Amino acid sequence: MHLLKLYISYTTITLYILLGLGYFCKASDPCSNDTIQNLCWQQETCEECLQIHECCHYCYDEVYPIGRRRCNTMNNLFDCNADKLERNFQSGVDIEQNDEYTDKIQIRPQNVKVRLRYMEPENVTFSYKPAKNYALDLYYLGDLSVSMKDNLETLKKIGKQLTESLTNLTKNYRLAYGSFLDKTAMPFYFTDAQRYENPCLNSEYNCETGYLFKHKLDFTPDMEKFIQKVSDSKTTANIDDLDGALDAILQILVCGKRVGWNPDTRKIIVLATDSLLHTAGDGLLAGAVRKPTEECLLDENGEHRRPLIYDYPDIGQIHDLLRNRKVNIIFAVKKPEKLKYYNRLRKELLRDFAFSGELVADEHIIDLIEKGYHNFARQVNFFANLTEHPHIDIKFFGDCEGIGFNETNLCYNVENNEINFKVQITLIERPAKIGANNSWDTIFIEEKNIQERIEVSLEYEKPCECENYIKPDNTICENGGTFVCGYCNCPQGWKGDTCELRCETEDDYDSCRQLKDGHVSTICHMHGECNCGKCECDYPYLGTYCQFKCPIGENRQICSGKNHGTCFEGKCLCKSEYTGKDCSCSTSTSNCHLPDSPEMCNSNGKCHCNKCECNQAYSDKFCEVNGSNNTICEIYKPYVEEAATSEKYKFQRNGVDIYVDVVGDATQDDDAACRTEAYSGSNFCVITFGYSSNDVNSVHLKARISCYKTAGFKMMTSFVSIVAAVVIGGILFILIWKIRIYHQERVEYKKFMSESKMPEQTNPLYKNPITTYRNPLLGKPFNDESGGFRTHSPTQKSASENEAESIGLLNKKKEFSLYENSSTPSSPQK
Repeated sequence: MHLLKLYISYTTITLYILLGLGYFCKASDPCSNDTIQNLCWQQETCEECLQIHECCHYCYDEVYPIGRRRCNTMNNLFDCNADKLERNFQSGVDIEQNDEYTDKIQIRPQNVKVRLRYMEPENVTFSYKPAKNYALDLYYLGDLSVSMKDNLETLKKIGKQLTESLTNLTKNYRLAYGSFLDKTAMPFYFTDAQRYENPCLNSEYNCETGYLFKHKLDFTPDMEKFIQKVSDSKTTANIDDLDGALDAILQILVCGKRVGWNPDTRKIIVLATDSLLHTAGDGLLAGAVRKPTEECLLDENGEHRRPLIYDYPDIGQIHDLLRNRKVNIIFAVKKPEKLKYYNRLRKELLRDFAFSGELVADEHIIDLIEKGYHNFARQVNFFANLTEHPHIDIKFFGDCEGIGFNETNLCYNVENNEINFKVQITLIERPAKIGANNSWDTIFIEEKNIQERIEVSLEYEKPCECENYIKPDNTICENGGTFVCGYCNCPQGWKGDTCELRCETEDDYDSCRQLKDGHVSTICHMHGECNCGKCECDYPYLGTYCQFKCPIGENRQICSGKNHGTCFEGKCLCKSEYTGKDCSCSTSTSNCHLPDSPEMCNSNGKCHCNKCECNQAYSDKFCEVNGSNNTICEIYKPYVEEAATSEKYKFQRNGVDIYVDVVGDATQDDDAACRTEAYSGSNFCVITFGYSSNDVNSVHLKARISCYKTAGFKMMTSFVSIVAAVVIGGILFILIWKIRIYHQERVEYKKFMSESKMPEQTNPLYKNPITTYRNPLLGKPFNDESGGFRTHSPTQKSASENEAESIGLLNKKKEFSLYENSSTPSSPQK
């Protein structure tokens, strides 16, 4: 007895636990919601069931009880044969490959799988981070006409500077080299024998025979080999001022394997020239009538094999090749008047793939290469080619500033930071044919300028498979009915769940006519077919008698789609975000004003369906343009001017952030909405900019800025330079003169001192400073003390002795004279 009580208690506890777990599972199951269950129950067909919600599934089992809801949640279809159950498609995103960033990988992830339900968007998030040493292939294409000779000579000398410059950009670089001129036929080239061989015959130059294009060096990391090939090049000449550069570019692009392009690199062509371009049609003058082929026409020596067969390519063909092969081009133009042509070419036809700049000095080619590289590398632009996928709609969102996602596929000023993107993929139409396995399809999200891409495998919800299993011979449907997807498809004249009822008439057309206000309508109002008393309506008609026509939006969907509204009795019941007859009119006003301005349509129009309808004489998105005046330009000019002069790029106005994004250099023919000028010290800046906003929190000003030294500054600099040159020159002249005089005096003094030390006999300039005078009494008798007379006989004495003796005699004579004249006492007499 005790054991029995214990067993009952244990069983009760276990039952309660199981019930609790069941309740918990039901509460945690999102598909157990009563609203979702009711939504499933309202669907009659398999297709409607699977479309309405991912929690709805469909049972087409023949033995499933008649009258039970075949469209139901999985928990309520527990007794359906698993082999006869149409399980709904679960949308979602799976990451298949997500390698880390390296010098070769800049995009993550690399491979994803996306499961799509009809009209239900799925978001795929990915990131881009520029690699510091991403590989670079640089093809230098030189114009070797005589007028570019100085450029060729300079290029031979700047190997070291070019190496340092490229190393600063990336350590993984390779160079290739080629040159071009023109088609060697009149009216482009000389045809007489002598000038054909040497087109510079009547000048001081000895030129090479002309050619259209020569590829001279495959891609190599060896700078010395590149400089050697450049040094071996010779100039040549043609007749007109246009060259065949487009033919050269065409061959460089289509001969990828021949020239050695690496597929996993950033590819840039540098075109150095001072001429304009021959384009399609010009070749007819030389008899080149065939349309340019995209076949590689380089021979084993790298020279164009058929220059006089094919016409010049057109710009559109070059644009497509640059885009498809993801190659950028830098136009380095020597003459300013020719640069205008290339600027216009870049802006109008090659905007995404080209950069142009003036070759001010020959050394400036390095600066142009650096600027062009940064122009391409510091912007990232994603796209998806949906030409073969019209059933897919894609929207890109980018977080360029790190402040939130805006609807854009393009970010500028990308440095070493990671940029996040989000792509929204929507299945807007069920494809008639899907992939090889009838379920998977593949698209690629690509960057415009590099080969990296994201492979996106798409799986679509498939149509109900049960529609392919038709059972004409079955035990469920009577009177020849066919069992399809859980229902009996009755033959004409029969109706009912199992086709057990005969129609009152053979077609029972009366049941398909509407009686209203005493009037009887046509069968199904002529907008459908009557099948056994039931109208099967044509699109977009609804109702028991197909009496209601539902409005269709621009996307060809009833009431612009389920996300906008639903149709009830021929009228659209719009969701709160939309209005209008077909629910296509957005109630938002975000596109009618910029975030920092509360004025709708700039007070020059009214906002309708989130679009500005401008008053007369006003135009553009915000009704800000009146003739040549743009009121919004005037508002934002101070911000871009300050950005140009102070390098401040973030401002605030009315609580909204304003970002100035510098995207390049300004040009005179820029088509930006706004243009202004700014002075900063000695700098004069030309600014062109546009404005946009993708959210309610910020305004982005895309600006192009070019700064120059002012004329006054240049004049002052020139004046100061001249004065400084004169003063410094004068000082140098005086210094040199003084040094010369000093040196000359030192030489003369040294000579004098050396000569002063020479013996008297050898020095012709020496003059004895001692003069000898002869005593007139010398040799005459005179009395001495003894009273006698002596005579001096002249003897040879030295000058000093003679001088001393003369002095002594004179003294004695004086004494003698004194003695004679004096009165002396007489001696005593003896």
